[in-house]
Amino acid sequence: MTSCLQAIKNFLPSLFVNNDEEIVEYAVKPLLAQSGPLDDIDVAIRLIYALGKMDKWLYADVIHFSQFYQYLREQREIPRFF
Repeated sequence: MTSCLQAIKNFLPSLFVNNDEEIVEYAVKPLLAQSGPLDDIDVAIRLIYALGKMDKWLYADVIHFSQFYQYLREQREIPRFF
């Protein structure tokens, strides 16, 4: 999941005002920093969707996979699939 979050964090700066160096340095980088608000994959995906850069079906799929991943992490035992 961390590589997916890293890919999203690499993509996000391209969504902001012409990649102006000052904007990226003082506004975008702090948002993407570890423990920043966009360090959460669900928040980052919602932003991309809200900016109109992702189709609704793709947004729904990513959110479902994220929720399933969280569910699996919370289980005491690894679920078995038959």
